[in-house]
Amino acid sequence: MRGSAGKQVLAAREVQVNVDCDDAQVMSLRFGSSDPQAFTFGRDGKLDVRLSGLTMDGRAISFLDFTRSEERNRRQQMTSLQPGSQIVTADVGRHLNFKLTLRPIFNHGLFSISDLQEISSDITVSVDD
Repeated sequence: MRGSAGKQVLAAREVQVNVDCDDAQVMSLRFGSSDPQAFTFGRDGKLDVRLSGLTMDGRAISFLDFTRSEERNRRQQMTSLQPGSQIVTADVGRHLNFKLTLRPIFNHGLFSISDLQEISSDITVSVDD
């Protein structure tokens, strides 16, 4: 699918993430990448990452979103993530589940390769102590 400004957008992929803790607690998640400005995809591409569907112990919860600044923004449903984003659950629990939607966006030139090329991306999710 062609996006704006000559960019190509691939179909989104969804990843279900589960975090299980021994004791009930507030959970803090950080999202990182090798590039501090954007989640990378291939040579010149970016990865649009969205978080949604947070549940704690089987019930929908809200969360605090530190993505855009140090100011906390309470969210209910979905948020876009960037490297360095921090999400903190507003509730205490043992089992956290959420969905990450990953949408690769890259330049049209990615299709013009003269040799075999492996396209990869990196995103890390860490649970703070």
